[in-house]
Amino acid sequence: MKTSTTEITKTQSLTEGVAKPSYRPWIPIILILILSLGLRLYQIGTESLWVDENFSIRDAEQLRLGTRPLYYLLLRFWMIFGTNDTWLRLLSVPFSLGCVFLTYLVGLKVASRSVALIAAFMMAVSPLFVGYAQEIRMYSLSTFLTLWGTLALVNILEETTKYSFRPWILARGLALLTTPLNILILFVDLILLGWKFREQRHQFRRLGKGLILIGLFWLPFAYVLWKATPKFMSSWVANKPKPDILLIPSILTVFTAFWPVSDLPKMGELNFSLAAWGWNETVMLFYMGYTLLTVFLFTIGLFQAKNQIQKNVNPPKLVWVALWALLPSLVIIMISHLGSPIWRDRYLMFVAPYYLILLAVGFREVWHHYRVIALGIMAVYFVAVSGGLTHYYTTTYHDDWKGIAQLIEKNEKPGDVIGLYIVDWETHLTLPRYYKGSAPFHIMGREKLPRPPKETPVFVSKALDTLPPTDSRYWLVFYEPWGGGMEVVQSLINKRFEVLDMQMFPNSVNDDEYVFLVKPRSTSKEAIN
Repeated sequence: MKTSTTEITKTQSLTEGVAKPSYRPWIPIILILILSLGLRLYQIGTESLWVDENFSIRDAEQLRLGTRPLYYLLLRFWMIFGTNDTWLRLLSVPFSLGCVFLTYLVGLKVASRSVALIAAFMMAVSPLFVGYAQEIRMYSLSTFLTLWGTLALVNILEETTKYSFRPWILARGLALLTTPLNILILFVDLILLGWKFREQRHQFRRLGKGLILIGLFWLPFAYVLWKATPKFMSSWVANKPKPDILLIPSILTVFTAFWPVSDLPKMGELNFSLAAWGWNETVMLFYMGYTLLTVFLFTIGLFQAKNQIQKNVNPPKLVWVALWALLPSLVIIMISHLGSPIWRDRYLMFVAPYYLILLAVGFREVWHHYRVIALGIMAVYFVAVSGGLTHYYTTTYHDDWKGIAQLIEKNEKPGDVIGLYIVDWETHLTLPRYYKGSAPFHIMGREKLPRPPKETPVFVSKALDTLPPTDSRYWLVFYEPWGGGMEVVQSLINKRFEVLDMQMFPNSVNDDEYVFLVKPRSTSKEAIN
C-alpha cells in the first residue's frame, strides 16, 4: 500500500512537533533571571561589612549556630574558598535567583503565565531583594526554602502521590533551620492540608510522619530559641515603632520599591505648605501615592481570591496564596503589639512572594479591563522602582569602614596611633579588615556607653586613658550603637586633646561612625592640608 506525499509530510510535521519541544515559553523568565543576576552582582563588593554581616561571619567562624544553624554551616563551608567581602556575599546570590525562579513556578501553578512573569519581574528588580542578595545573611536562603516548600505543597494539594510529601518535609525542615519565623508558613500548610484531607483520614498518617520528621529537624534548636527569645525581644527591636495604619500597608512599597519607607513615618513632620515645598516633600508624596496604588492592586488580588470561593473554584489556589501572605503577617502584627515590634522588612521576606503574586493578579485584572489605567500604573511603578534602585546603588547603606581606612591612609604620619572604640563588632571585621597603612591599632573599649548618660564622662575618660603614649597623633574612631553619648564623647575629646579634624561617616542602615584626628595639648598645632 502506497502512502501519499501529503500524508508523509503531515507525519513528519507531527514527529518534528513532538521531537522538538518549544523553548519560547522559557525565554521571558530566562531574560528576567539574567536581569536579576546583573542587578545582584552590580557593586556587590562596593560597601564595607555592616554589623549584621559581622555577626554572620563571627557565628560561622566560631560555629555559634544558635537558632539559624543552616546558613552558618553553609557559610563556614563557603569560607574555605575565600573570605573577602565579595566572595562571602556571593553565597546569597544563587538563592536569590532561585527565589525569582520559584516565584515564577508558584505563580504558574496558582494563577497564569502572565501573573508568574509579573511577580518574578517585581522580585527581580526589587531593591529589597537585591539588597539582601548582596548581604552575608540568611534571608535569601530562607525565602528560597519557603518557596520550595510552597511549590511542593501546591503539588500535594493538586495531586497527592506516595512520594509527594518528601520534598515538602525536606524544604520546610530546612526552612525552620534557617529562620524560626518560617514556622508560621508551616501553620498555614497544616490548615490547607487539614482541609484537603478532611475526608481522607489515611493521609493524616503521612502528614503525621512528616511533622515528626520536621520536628526532629528543629527540636534540638527549639530550646535555644526559647532561651534566646526574651533577650532578643528586649533588645533593639523594643525601640522600634509598632505596625500601624501607615506602616502595615507600606510593606507593599518595601517589597517592590523599598527605600523611602523608612521616612514614611516622618510624613507628619514635613511641611507641605507651598512656601516650604521641596524635593523631600515631592518624593514623600509620590511614594505615599504609590503605596495607595499597591494597596489598590493588592485588594483586587484579594477580591479575585474571594471570587474563587464564591464560584466554588476547585481548588481555590488564589485563596492559598492569600493565606500564605496574610496569616503569618497577622501573627507578626499580634506579636509586635503584644511584645516587641518585629514588623521588619527582613523578617517579612518569607511572605513577600505571595504578596507579589497577588499584586500581579490585581494588575492583570486592571490590564484586562482598563488598559489605559494599567499603562499609567506601569509608568508609576517604573518611576518608583527606578528611584529605589538609584537610591540603593548611590547611597551608603553600610558602615563605611572603607571610607575611614582611606581617610587615615591618605593623611597618616609616622608614629600615628589608631584608637578604636567599637561596640558589638568583632574588631578584626571593622577598620582593620580594610586598613592597609602602618599605624598600630589600640582597642579603647567594646562595652556600651553606660546608661544613665551621667556616668558617660568617667567611662569615656577611662577608655581614653588606655591609649598608648605617642609623640605623633591619635586617630580616634568611635562606633556606638543607639547613640546618645557622642556629644559627651566629643566634649571630652575637645577638653583633653587638640582636635585637628573631625569627620562623621553616616549610613542608611546602622549608626554613624566618628573619626577624630587629635594631638595631646602639649604638642604644636597641626592640621590636615
